[in-house]
Amino acid sequence: MGLRTSSVILIGTFALVAAGQAYANHPNPGLSPSLSGYLVPVYQQCGVGTNPPDSTHSAPLGVQSCPATLQDGVTVNAFGPDTNKPVWPFSIRYTAPGVGAPCSNGALGPTLCFNVQMDSVVRYTSPTPPYVASFAYTGNLAVVARIRFTDHANCTPKPCSGPYTQPGTATDLDFGPVQFTCALGGGGKSSCNLSTDANSVIAGSVVAGVKTSIQVMRVRVNVQSNPAARQLLAQQGIAWP
Repeated sequence: MGLRTSSVILIGTFALVAAGQAYANHPNPGLSPSLSGYLVPVYQQCGVGTNPPDSTHSAPLGVQSCPATLQDGVTVNAFGPDTNKPVWPFSIRYTAPGVGAPCSNGALGPTLCFNVQMDSVVRYTSPTPPYVASFAYTGNLAVVARIRFTDHANCTPKPCSGPYTQPGTATDLDFGPVQFTCALGGGGKSSCNLSTDANSVIAGSVVAGVKTSIQVMRVRVNVQSNPAARQLLAQQGIAWP
């Protein structure tokens, strides 16, 4: 029997829920096998590290505020979209024979298809205003998703080595990083696209016959800044003019 999925939007949390043949039951709302959204540039968190609050936002959201500084993990360069204001969509979709189309990379499933599309990523001369774009970014990016899964593939009591038939919730896990590359496209703009699937990243991570609920809590994209650090570039969110 194929794995089935469902998505539920919570406040600040996207829940991707999978169901199939199982050894026991846990709450599961049914089939809705896709999750999609948008990535927005990340600014440094106000009041953390070297970004202390020095002003106040207008009411009714009258919290403390601070300068709009792009996330810059190495205090040398900042990254973001160019002035064309590109849209950065991502999607996570379940597929299996008879359930949805194959993934863009040809995977038939059962698996989760991952797609990220980011264009016009530029390197800025400074993380603070004025944001002057120096050149299109052509390096590597990496997408990471924070997940928490509940399924019936656990053993108990700890330590144990099977059989893996007990219901349980695993500790939170970063799925990834999954690397992809930015290259120059039309008009000298960068084009950064990822098309892969979960089982190509971690073999056997999605299988048939195990009832699974996966919360996807935070989808973000890092840019490789140096061998020891990754700089947060974008995170799931919304923005409007």
